Amino acid sequence: VTCSFGSTCVRSADGQSAKCICPSSCSGVPESTVCGSDGKDYRSECDLNKHACDKQENVFKKFDGACDPCKAILNDMNRVCWVNPRTRRADLLSRPENCAPKREPVCGDDGVTYDNECVMGRSGAIRGLEIQKVRSGQCQHQDKCKEECKFNAVCLNRRGTARCSCDRITCDGTYRPVCARDSRTYS
Repeated sequence: VTCSFGSTCVRSADGQSAKCICPSSCSGVPESTVCGSDGKDYRSECDLNKHACDKQENVFKKFDGACDPCKAILNDMNRVCWVNPRTRRADLLSRPENCAPKREPVCGDDGVTYDNECVMGRSGAIRGLEIQKVRSGQCQHQDKCKEECKFNAVCLNRRGTARCSCDRITCDGTYRPVCARDSRTYS
């Protein structure tokens, strides 16, 4: 007998047959949050398996911990929460608005002129980009992409040539599954 949807195989008393049984209760199981493949948090892996079995849904543990570690953290006026994709931990990033208000314009390799390097760095971090300084001062016409970047691509200026690119985007580590038009699920 092959069991699915979080059920377990239980042999009959005489050992001649077996059947799949859903977990009846998860009381007594220590609380240890897990992220399900459906993008929802479960109190424990037992709770996830019980849900999957009761609903007959193919939900499995994606990883230990919350799907969105920032959900429990309140953003404030000084910082914004971002999930580090490598560690899956919540990082509190300082907002660009809190940089010193000095006006020393720099051109980022995303074709945007920033008030100073602090604003450039923090603006990039919040967007999941590591923006490099192209030059001091305002961005020039050749530093910017000729057309508007589509599909969440960003402008990238490498060696004097600006083009739209997805290469440099680092998604945060929050797990939010999305069903796309191609019928595939993306995290």
